[in-house]
Amino acid sequence: MHPHTDSVESPHQINTHNEEHKMAYVNAEMTKAVRNALKAKFPGVKFSVKKSHGSIDIVILESYTDLSEDLKNDYNMPYVSINHYYLDRYKYGEWYQEIIDAMKQATASVGHPYFDESDVQTDYFHTAYYYNLHIGCYGKTWKMKEEKPA
Repeated sequence: MHPHTDSVESPHQINTHNEEHKMAYVNAEMTKAVRNALKAKFPGVKFSVKKSHGSIDIVILESYTDLSEDLKNDYNMPYVSINHYYLDRYKYGEWYQEIIDAMKQATASVGHPYFDESDVQTDYFHTAYYYNLHIGCYGKTWKMKEEKPA
């Protein structure tokens, strides 16, 4: 039983009494920390950072780096999702890893360190939060900025 109600607490509910999260969890403080970290680490790059159902969505909207080669896809769409499991397949995979690392450091700095204890072979998914990295998105395509000011 939940201590403050007469209902049984589901194992998928978030126990806010002791901050132990039993499912992927993202809050506004985490997205704000990620936004600030990306702005500080990658000056001049424009990102969109949003929370969505237990995930952090990061969209690269503008950069000085020409990401057009990584934008190529089978559907001729002006935006693409980066598969963070196969970053070595992208021309700028190392840079995308830096973005992901900055995100993980930022969430840890506000008390929500990243972990992933999932086991896909047994259909068991247990992670601090999910994340998605995109170059552009529907309605907001990526743009290359002019040369960096000297």
